[in-house]
Amino acid sequence: MSTTVIVYGTKGKVVADRQECKVYLRHGAAFDQYPEGWTIRYITDLQPPVAYYLRGEEYSAQIDAFVNAVERGRAEQENSFASAYETDRAIDLIMKAGQDRS
Repeated sequence: MSTTVIVYGTKGKVVADRQECKVYLRHGAAFDQYPEGWTIRYITDLQPPVAYYLRGEEYSAQIDAFVNAVERGRAEQENSFASAYETDRAIDLIMKAGQDRS
């Protein structure tokens, strides 16, 4: 199974899946480390390194964050109810924007 998200823009597009993020920029749209044409960044290169690998970077990062919180004796979380609300709000806006185009 594979899931791919494609975002089209006026200056190019982004194609992201579980393994890589591909950015295509049209003529004149280059910026920073992204030249015109295709640039491929592998997901493993876009995430901070973890202490050990466990079935995927996302799982490893979660366990790494948990172990660090326990070692520091702090209950800080990367995710909160507020961040979950913002995620749900963004998804709702995307869905409404898609319905407006229908």
